Amino acid sequence: MKGGREPGSAPGVENVVRGLHRIFQSVDQFSRKSLREWGVSGPQVWALRTIRDAECTTEGELARRIHLPPGTVSAIVNRLEELGAAARRDAFEDDGSLELRLTSCGRRLLSRAPEPPQSRIARGVERLPAQDLECLCRAVETLLQILEGPEPAEEGEPLG
Repeated sequence: MKGGREPGSAPGVENVVRGLHRIFQSVDQFSRKSLREWGVSGPQVWALRTIRDAECTTEGELARRIHLPPGTVSAIVNRLEELGAAARRDAFEDDGSLELRLTSCGRRLLSRAPEPPQSRIARGVERLPAQDLECLCRAVETLLQILEGPEPAEEGEPLG
């Protein structure tokens, strides 16, 4: 025991871990319900909502708006096209760009599907004051370092 404290007993640790669990659980539950009831994933619902709200958009613009890599967005749009919920159409005659539009099937689906948690989080983060956004960026970076870094040493194990 370091400093006479049990591991994980620092003030706030329980609140942070439980809060993260609630976030993961909310996203997971929405995705399960979304797939079961509407046949689409949470990110697919988010993409459909974004296409609807933009009235039309390109895949690049969609990727920027939903904060996902272009390859992921392309796969999402492919699946939405397979389901008949969205369509790619020529934006301009000669430039080869494609715009995304909802189909009537996509509009019906959105009339029943609530906003996904990922979308709610993104909207909230986009509205944060600069100082709060900086703080959140540091916290997320710290969490990523914890997640992607080496496994923490067990008690009694030498560090490094």
